[in-house]
Amino acid sequence: YDFSHDRIREAAYVDLSPMRRKLLHQRVVRALEQVYVQDTDTVCGELAFHCEQAGILQNAVTWYQRAGQVAWERHAFSDAEHYQRMAIGRLAALPTNRNSQEQELKLQVGYASSMTVTIGMAAAERRAALQRAQELAQTLGDVNELAKVLNQLWSVYRALGEPQGIRSCVDEAHRIIDQVTEQQSKVELYKMLAGAAKHFGEFEQSLSMTVNVIQLQTSIAQPDTPTGEWPGGMKFNLAPVLWIAGFPEQAWEIVRSNRAERDRTSGPFVRTNMMFQAAILLRNLGCDAMLEEEATQMSVLGAQYEMAMSQQGGDIFTGWLLAKRGDLAKGIELTERGINAFRRTGHTMYQTHRLAMLVEMLLWAKRLSEAEAVLQEALGISEHAEERFWDVELYRLQGDLLLAQGAPATQAEQSYLRAITIAQQQGAKSLELRATTALCRLLQPQGRSDEAYQALSQIYGWFTEGFDTYDLRVAQALLTELSV
Repeated sequence: YDFSHDRIREAAYVDLSPMRRKLLHQRVVRALEQVYVQDTDTVCGELAFHCEQAGILQNAVTWYQRAGQVAWERHAFSDAEHYQRMAIGRLAALPTNRNSQEQELKLQVGYASSMTVTIGMAAAERRAALQRAQELAQTLGDVNELAKVLNQLWSVYRALGEPQGIRSCVDEAHRIIDQVTEQQSKVELYKMLAGAAKHFGEFEQSLSMTVNVIQLQTSIAQPDTPTGEWPGGMKFNLAPVLWIAGFPEQAWEIVRSNRAERDRTSGPFVRTNMMFQAAILLRNLGCDAMLEEEATQMSVLGAQYEMAMSQQGGDIFTGWLLAKRGDLAKGIELTERGINAFRRTGHTMYQTHRLAMLVEMLLWAKRLSEAEAVLQEALGISEHAEERFWDVELYRLQGDLLLAQGAPATQAEQSYLRAITIAQQQGAKSLELRATTALCRLLQPQGRSDEAYQALSQIYGWFTEGFDTYDLRVAQALLTELSV
């Protein structure tokens, strides 16, 4: 007879002495190692548990760490987080020495990566893990690991809207960059510097740093990283910055030519991050069909792998497309739902862009008081978090809103002029073109067509490519009207 019911086993286990229990767990460990000698990855979680129960804590930590790695590689992100947390907890019970500190450092970084997916970039637990990792790397004097920590830690500060935290990471990156010996660690630093420059609206610097990343990635053999990173991934970060800087055709070609390889070689988390960058570009280029594909895949992969941010991001773009196609109520509802999820977690990274999308949709629906409230929220985030990369659009939309509210044309003109000034300071040529087009459309019925033509032709004449993209086509059509 088999009396293996859970309750019976529990009762029998309770009756065992502590020494007997440990002995049995040790035997299970040996049996698992013998039976699965060629494939311990399939039972590393069980090995960790039985080592812990047997009192072999160092082995338990090692197996929990491996179980977390295996779970991440299999895209079981919640399991990865669980095993990494267990490993860190058990390691704390062991004597502290350099080896244990080095092991904890790697565990904390992996734990933070898992939490990025499971509970979000802005989570307090993720921040604590990365600050502990930073402390360990500094204590150990390991600048190569510190570089990897900084590339995650700055994203916490960006997600939380803490510009001083971002700057502290940037300063530390500049301090150690010449000491870093591993090329992959330099890649991590340049990634961080590129992202920080973009956040602050320093697009020329962001372009330079992103190009550095891509060059480094192509010059070194990529290791098997826990992030499942495809070496060409930074090209998708480059694309929207290239468009902003005034090179729409190059930006479009990056996305068009790299999508297939991205989808074939990248894990779901990294892939959806690249899809998000592509979606920003495609929305602004007016490539609605391809945008729909990217947004749908973000939502599907997000739901499939329990990646909340990816699912919400996809839903936001899908909502915008619905509204653009005339289903305003459903589109606004879907986009607001996604934005509210970011609001609840305190996640402000790219929130100005998301809110600007919602303002545009509310203007289409003539829900002006709501549009004004959302715009003020976006401007508040821009000011508090110093997320300046979408400021030009916020002030252009402010001009559109003022006109819709029936405000004097001079007020709208000031908003458009402010948008243009910011764009010129940032070198944001595509955004400058869009804001100038809005201004010139305002000037046209005021009998100021010559002034409008001069302003628009000047910025339009700067461009050397992408004349079939949305903003350049709109500008060309307006120039034709103004020249009559």
